[in-house]
This record gives sequence, C-alpha cells and structure tokens, in this order.
Amino acid sequence: MKKQLVMGALALVLALPAIGGAQNVQKKAAAPGGPKPMIEIPKMSYDFGEIFEQEKYEYSFVVRNRGTADLMIEDVKPG
Repeated sequence: MKKQLVMGALALVLALPAIGGAQNVQKKAAAPGGPKPMIEIPKMSYDFGEIFEQEKYEYSFVVRNRGTADLMIEDVKPG
C-alpha cells in the first residue's frame, strides 16, 4: 500500500473534525444579526508525494477567521 494514500487519508481525517467543530462553535456563539466568525481553510488536503519509511511526516493546515467575531475551536478529535 502506498504511504502517500495513508498519509493523505490521515490528514483529511484530522482536518475534517476541526472544520465541523469550528462550525458548531460558530453557530452557538453567534448572536442573530451580530458579528459572526467565518472559518476559512484554503487548502483542505496535502499530497506528500512519494514518501519513504520515516518516523514522522508533518504538514500544517492554515485556518483563518474571515469573520468579525472571535472564532473559537474548542475541541478537535481525529475521525
């Protein structure tokens, strides 16, 4: 099995709960008609290309708040 497929799937599994969790927080924290947070994640996946046996590979996803209220991510769980 190719490790890039496994790593890509792992990255997606780790990223999706953060998005869902942030959106849930956004709905709870936003007052009707008031300022609201708006999450933006420009790059939802990352291709490590061909990788070799190594202890650890990392990639940091950028998460931005494009809204006018604080975006609070209170909990992130791998799926």
